[in-house]
Amino acid sequence: AKGQISNISERFTWENFGEWRIGASTVSADSLHKINTTDDMFRIYSKANLRIVPKLFTSVSAEVETRLLPTYQANSNMLKSAPFSPFRFNAAVGIDYKPVKNLSISVSPVSYKMIHIMDTARVLPTDYGLEAGQRTRHNIGSSVRIEYTWKPVREVALESKFYFYTNYHDVELDLEVNCDFIINRFMSARLILHPRYDTSVIMLGDTHANIHFMYLLSFGFFFMFLYFLFFVVGRPLGLCWVFVGTLLSHPLALHYCITRNFQWLSLSFALWHLRSPCGHSQGQLKTALQSFYPIPTYQLKMK
Repeated sequence: AKGQISNISERFTWENFGEWRIGASTVSADSLHKINTTDDMFRIYSKANLRIVPKLFTSVSAEVETRLLPTYQANSNMLKSAPFSPFRFNAAVGIDYKPVKNLSISVSPVSYKMIHIMDTARVLPTDYGLEAGQRTRHNIGSSVRIEYTWKPVREVALESKFYFYTNYHDVELDLEVNCDFIINRFMSARLILHPRYDTSVIMLGDTHANIHFMYLLSFGFFFMFLYFLFFVVGRPLGLCWVFVGTLLSHPLALHYCITRNFQWLSLSFALWHLRSPCGHSQGQLKTALQSFYPIPTYQLKMK
């Protein structure tokens, strides 16, 4: 599940992203757990930009990433991860360069990184770059974040994120590529490629850090909630207002109800490309909508 709320103006932008990714599967070689979590990631990312010159912004960002479900090691009660173990927090101050619409390059000379392990009894801190018995690690360094989205056709959407961080002793590289495919109106598929390299993470039995690679192919169903809200609920409600105004036989009441009906129709027009029965243009309908229901500058996207 993904969500985005943005406040965008000419000089100032504030973008907020939320994501919860979860997956589970059965493992025949695991005799202790019939079903185990294979993918669990909850992330919130917020970035505020103030424009200096066109395409160049001063930027302040913060990110929270954690796990919400336990993931067990095979044939063991020890955990690879647990709720809030690990818990990561990143904050950065720098500049954000946007040469084109779908590309963002953020360079942060000052970055703060925190990793916390809540359940050190069953989750090994050394798997996440901490020393044995250590719960929390704080680092200050520099980071680079590159985000790019590409939608060649309506049915395909590619989203890539590259993150580089260094505290001038260790280096962390993280690349995540998500590709969404729309099969039909109700079915979709997703391919995730996620390589990660962190020199501070040395697994038990290894002498040096290795590249960790996760890939996932999933199929699912999706439902557009906004379409249902405005088209299935809003339009019939607007027609009811017109009917009530007609029964009252009062010019002001009738005009008020029809105007409110136009507001609901304007939302349906924007979503379903309907034509107003009384010949009102989309601009007139939007003006009527804003006169009764002021629309804030926040934009909501749901996937």
